[in-house]
Amino acid sequence: MLAFYDTLNAMTPAESHAWPLDRQRREWDALCQKFQAPYPAGLAVSDVTVRGDVDVPVRLYRPSGATTPLPAVLYAHGGGW
Repeated sequence: MLAFYDTLNAMTPAESHAWPLDRQRREWDALCQKFQAPYPAGLAVSDVTVRGDVDVPVRLYRPSGATTPLPAVLYAHGGGW
């Protein structure tokens, strides 16, 4: 965890609070990429969009090679940027 905070401090200088929001998002994404672990073996991950009045991006995690319906867990993030 300390490595994360050290990197966060190095990548976000004091003036970063005044950066435009799109830059803050880009910098945060770049920071997170440095700590992204690979998916476990045997896991298939796909991004899809559920179409509706408002399109909703969805990430599906399934065992590799699964072809039949499986039980599911729905995780809904409640906000943020």
